[in-house]
Amino acid sequence: METTETFELKEATTANIKHAIEQIEAFAKRRNLSLEGETKISALKPLSLSLTGIKFPSKKAEKRFRWSITRISRKQTMKSANLFFRQLQKATGISISLEYSLREKKIRAARKEWKELQAKTEEARLKYKEIKGDFYWK
Repeated sequence: METTETFELKEATTANIKHAIEQIEAFAKRRNLSLEGETKISALKPLSLSLTGIKFPSKKAEKRFRWSITRISRKQTMKSANLFFRQLQKATGISISLEYSLREKKIRAARKEWKELQAKTEEARLKYKEIKGDFYWK
């Protein structure tokens, strides 16, 4: 017998959106991530409490938005944060994204370069061994 967890999707209210953004900002601060774009709560001023500012083209779009709010409230990750920001951008036009810090970007670039150089080194080593063969053993 399987047990399933049931929960309610959070409503797409201004309070829930503000709370989700605050949770993401706290997550970004903990992980030293950077937020790109307009992240201030003041960016949500066009949204009234009755949500006249958000117009969903369909029920499915509204459900996706509600799912993204629910995911953020349950567990904050870069993926869930960026999915929420993408849904927010579709609904309101406010463009925000969560990015790695500048130092982490430099580390990733250096590792990528190192891996490429490591592959070239291995290629040169194999070429050397092929040319050398058993020259010294004859």
